[in-house]
Amino acid sequence: MLLKLAWWNTSLAPVAKQDRATQAAVTIAISVIVELLKKKKYDLIGLCELSMAEIAWLQLECEKLGYAIADGVEVKGRLKTDTCLIYHKSRFFLSGNVNKLGYIEGRHLKIAQRVDLKLKPEGSIFSVLLSHWPSVRTYNKGSGERDDYGYELRRLVDEILIPNQNAQVVLMGDYNDEPFDRPLASKLRASRDREKVVSGRTLLYNPFWHRIGSDCNYSRPPNNIGFCGTHYFSADAVDRWRTFDQIILTKGLLDLSAWNLDESSVEVIDIPFYTPLVFNASEKFDHFPVGLSLKWK
Repeated sequence: MLLKLAWWNTSLAPVAKQDRATQAAVTIAISVIVELLKKKKYDLIGLCELSMAEIAWLQLECEKLGYAIADGVEVKGRLKTDTCLIYHKSRFFLSGNVNKLGYIEGRHLKIAQRVDLKLKPEGSIFSVLLSHWPSVRTYNKGSGERDDYGYELRRLVDEILIPNQNAQVVLMGDYNDEPFDRPLASKLRASRDREKVVSGRTLLYNPFWHRIGSDCNYSRPPNNIGFCGTHYFSADAVDRWRTFDQIILTKGLLDLSAWNLDESSVEVIDIPFYTPLVFNASEKFDHFPVGLSLKWK
């Protein structure tokens, strides 16, 4: 038995340009989400860059397919949260409310939104932390502000892990940081070393270290390019790829509970009608969906 988890930055409603989505872009985004739900059968899908308008049509589409939405989209003055979690109603039900904001020193920062779900029928609790962090145009790499995001997300994780170090926690998001960047590697303590994660008390496991480089070998002629990350920025003069979109797990999902990671499933999801749109910068799409599966022992 599998649980399939995915994440996607829809590119529909960026904070700086909330009205950017055209009707064509919305139609494409619906098609991508339906593909993930109906054909690829993901049980949980985290999304970001959504406005209240997109949530309205998304609820209609999800209801048709047996899914519900934990809606975290909210606007308070200049602060906008833009994430949601789609979950299959036959597999999960909500256990509590969506926690909409993170806090640090009295400021509202978009650290993460927490959604607690109970799995049917055996009752496992999954805590999902959804994040969409600012880009480096807002806070530069190496800045104290970027460190704050990693540190505060760590604090939110610890609120769950301190009472139960084997709790099943899933972090997913567009962090605008790569797995090796300080906010994730040092402040959040998300490691590539599975053995240390399982044997320790504080480390998290980030399987998306695997997705920093190309997912296929070089061939001559080099006509098999593959994916070299999750975010594609065609205008970069040196490196067009970034691994910003990641799903990170606590050790409770590494052979310490009934559910554990199927590492062979960790992937950047290739959707044939969507992938060329990213490479061609069509409708400003620039993120690929990512996913993984958890197996029942």
